[in-house]
Amino acid sequence: MYSRKTWKRKVQRAAKKRVDNSLKLLSTAGQITRQFEQISSDTYVNKTVNCTTDHFTLHPKIIPSQSSDNNILLNLNSFGIHEEAQEYNINEQLRVWSTSNKIPHSAVSSLLQILKGHKCFSSLPSDARTLLKTPRTIPVFNVPPGKYCHFGIKSQLNNIVPPDHNFKQLSLQFNVDGLPISKSTGQQFWPILCYILEIKKVFEVGVYCGREKPTSAANFLELFINELADLCKSGVNVHNSSTKIYIHAFICDAPARAFILNIKGHSGYFGCGKCTEEGEYVKNRVTFPSTDKPSRTNFSFRNKSDEDHHHGPSELERLDIDLITQFPFEYMHLVCLGVVRKLILLWICGDFRKFRLSSHQKLELSRRLIIIKPFIPLEFVRKPRIIEDIRRWKATELRQFLLYSGPVVLKDILPPDYYNHFICLHLAISILCSEKWYKVYNNYAAQLLETFVKVISKLYGEEHLSYNVHGLVHLAGDSLKLGPLDNFSAFKFENHLGYLSSLLKGKNRPLEQIYNRITEKNRNPNVTHNAEKIGIHNKANSQVNLEKFAIALRPGNNTCKIKSGETVKITEFFCINESVHCSALLYKRQKPLYRVPENSNLVGIEVATLSQHKVTFPLSSITNKCVALPYLEFSHDKSIGIVRKDWLQSIDETIYSYWPPYWKDGNKLKKAIKTNEIPNGNSWTLYTVKIVISYKKYDEAQQKTLRMEKDESSSATEDLVDTRKIRKCRRPARLSDEHQRSSDDDNNESPVKKSKKAAGQPHLVAINYPSLLSQQDERTESRSNLDDSSTSIEHDKDSNIALEVVLPVGRDFTENAFASTNSTPTSSRTLVSRDSPAQHYKMASYENTNRGNSSNLAAETNMNSGFEGQVIRKLDFLSATVNHLCDAVNLLVNRHQIEQIEYKENAFDLPISTTGAMKVVEDELKASERRGDKKQSLVFHLALGGGRKTPDSTYRVMAELMTNEIAAQFSYEGKKGKLSFCDFPLIKASVLAAVRRNVGDAKGNDIEDGIKYWLKKGPERLKREKKSNAVPGDATAEVNII
Repeated sequence: MYSRKTWKRKVQRAAKKRVDNSLKLLSTAGQITRQFEQISSDTYVNKTVNCTTDHFTLHPKIIPSQSSDNNILLNLNSFGIHEEAQEYNINEQLRVWSTSNKIPHSAVSSLLQILKGHKCFSSLPSDARTLLKTPRTIPVFNVPPGKYCHFGIKSQLNNIVPPDHNFKQLSLQFNVDGLPISKSTGQQFWPILCYILEIKKVFEVGVYCGREKPTSAANFLELFINELADLCKSGVNVHNSSTKIYIHAFICDAPARAFILNIKGHSGYFGCGKCTEEGEYVKNRVTFPSTDKPSRTNFSFRNKSDEDHHHGPSELERLDIDLITQFPFEYMHLVCLGVVRKLILLWICGDFRKFRLSSHQKLELSRRLIIIKPFIPLEFVRKPRIIEDIRRWKATELRQFLLYSGPVVLKDILPPDYYNHFICLHLAISILCSEKWYKVYNNYAAQLLETFVKVISKLYGEEHLSYNVHGLVHLAGDSLKLGPLDNFSAFKFENHLGYLSSLLKGKNRPLEQIYNRITEKNRNPNVTHNAEKIGIHNKANSQVNLEKFAIALRPGNNTCKIKSGETVKITEFFCINESVHCSALLYKRQKPLYRVPENSNLVGIEVATLSQHKVTFPLSSITNKCVALPYLEFSHDKSIGIVRKDWLQSIDETIYSYWPPYWKDGNKLKKAIKTNEIPNGNSWTLYTVKIVISYKKYDEAQQKTLRMEKDESSSATEDLVDTRKIRKCRRPARLSDEHQRSSDDDNNESPVKKSKKAAGQPHLVAINYPSLLSQQDERTESRSNLDDSSTSIEHDKDSNIALEVVLPVGRDFTENAFASTNSTPTSSRTLVSRDSPAQHYKMASYENTNRGNSSNLAAETNMNSGFEGQVIRKLDFLSATVNHLCDAVNLLVNRHQIEQIEYKENAFDLPISTTGAMKVVEDELKASERRGDKKQSLVFHLALGGGRKTPDSTYRVMAELMTNEIAAQFSYEGKKGKLSFCDFPLIKASVLAAVRRNVGDAKGNDIEDGIKYWLKKGPERLKREKKSNAVPGDATAEVNII
């Protein structure tokens, strides 16, 4: 903006220039009737000049210099002299257009050259740098091994905070993270970002650029800490208003948090920043099995009470903040990218000996994700993708899977224990994300997360108790102090990192590019658009924009909750007295989606069907938008098929039948029926059926089926118990949705035939999940009904083959109650609402339905004589296999005993504890080098450490060879003043031979790398060993001898 005097001077010059041009034009035509009298170069006399031509009449009014600015502009308009204001407006609009759309300077300069060719825009600048006020100099500081530029917190606040603000205090969050510039170069940004909670905006404080991350966090943070400490002490003057600064939190992922605090990282034994848990090395990774270790405090952190946790002092200690509670575990990296992605990877490519989904189940899971894609609301930027792309899923997709789609699509695909384990995480995170319930149910969420961490070792293995999994234990405490999880998540910072990377237009001088673009944005702020008004958004009356979300008349965006608590599906918008109203259909609630560990209604999730009851309400009655996902949509064809009577189950007066996954292969299906194959509850599908007629022989049933398929007349149904007419049927076709039977009713499953399909079937695990106390009576009653139904399965006692011709009438999920026997199934939906649960829930306890052991499971299943005979045959086969394995083990034991007898004389005292003993062993090996007996004996005893892989076996062999005390004095090549392990070549050769004895294909380079690493970690192991062996209070008193 120009100053008042400059603006007045420019206006006067423009007026004079315009009048002179007009008079010159008229004088050439010889039609001037009056001369223009000028008093001085700065002031004009208030006179009227009548300039008449054949085409126009001009009546300019000359303005005295004492007039106000408003009058000047008004009278200039009567002159037609408003080009200067237009010129200013076009300049400002071009700046806003260029900065908001990230237009390259070359394109802006080309546009300016085109515009300057027109006389109306002749005064525009020729270069984009002039238009955008690009800075000529850039303040750059050397921060090895790169460079750093600092924008400053104070200057950025004055650019971002609105001038009419009334904030007495600004709460700030800070983020530090790495950002690779491109895949073809090693250069990377490390920006320091700040987020203002009051106005919800992110801005840059400083940016580092280099081929590596800063070597010293103190140098990197020095300017930032100096300014922040001063602002926290004295406040900041924002638009002539004194404002206090409060540091809310530092939000970083684990590597960045360890870098700025100068502590051990997530792979260290003492890497947890919240508690004093010491990690354990399990299967080539550091795990954190305990959940009850003492918590760290700000006092203990600043005093370095746990020396193993710190690398040294941190620059952040200069700030008056709590270095523990104000550095939370944020759930974007910890939960979404950490735990949820880890679970999905374990499901699709984990250890098959623990649990892994079959290829059929993976395909079904991907199909369900694609089916729900059209039902995802427009507020979600990314839609679901197939499960095979899990390694490319972004954090927002994983968050959507955890909170919304996961509980629906995983239903009846995961076994009950694994599904309930996932729901345990889903329920806890849903509570902690709720603004209303993160405090009320915080203790319950903490119990759920602790149970989740403890159970993961039982289901997947103790090696998966990683840093991220352990961090879940501390998540509820951070939420209690800092608010809901979204308040201190890194999503907003990650979005801004994407914006920073988009500012680069080339690989040359990236730091200068970033600084110039940000400075241009600050000097040329974007036009503030008015917020869209609440009401109908487009002419088709199909979308309405509200304050926090949009409602549209299309799937995924038309379901919401109203003030009365009902869930509705909006079908129409209309206006009454200039007020928007809605017409909608009510949803009829049926049941919760899950009951373990707690009723899903606690977080607003329920299964419901759409009724035909219409309601009308004003737009202001909408309180929440809901996610409506399909739950029981399937086709219905009334196919006819043949099944064994053993495949049938009767539950709550409804008959169900198992159907094999290879039903398209007629030969396999026929063989399964004739050989009485036992259904596999994990891969076979459960359908609701009606029995048409029973036969004892397969051929008779097959002939009857063919007649029923070919003949539509009543003669085809003469033998039926139900004589109603049946349409022409085709061969058995699998229903469109495949939902495998796995729910709380899996206690009714028959034992599964051992096959390739069931090879990775998990064992039952007794898990007691924490739960709230309400609805205990209701659940107890439902459990008793379930137990009764599980024993009501009728079986034919006849030992002959019993076959059934069945008529499928629909299919259902195996819930606690099988309610629907209707021949035309209705479409049902799962309503996932992120609003708060009902007020009447109370704290309660609930016994887990899966706590029963395998013997109880077997007792609850009725088996006929044929089934018992097959089980006996399988047991005989298993016993024979066990006997064969016992013989093989005995053979190996005998060989081992022979080798022990052969090398029972061990001349060496292992493990070696002194350097002198090392030299003695080396000398003895050299003396007996020709015979080789001592070397063979040493190799044999070193190999007793075992190990299946090269690194593991190397560590075990070295532990058998020497103690940690002597290992701390050695390095592989004798660097840093230590002894060289290579100076003992015969001992080294024995180690290589011992490792190859355990791992036949072990490579020499890999073994040497293992030796280097083991020796390198010797001082740390010795320190931990001394610390663990130390007994508190056992120190002897100091004695002075005179």
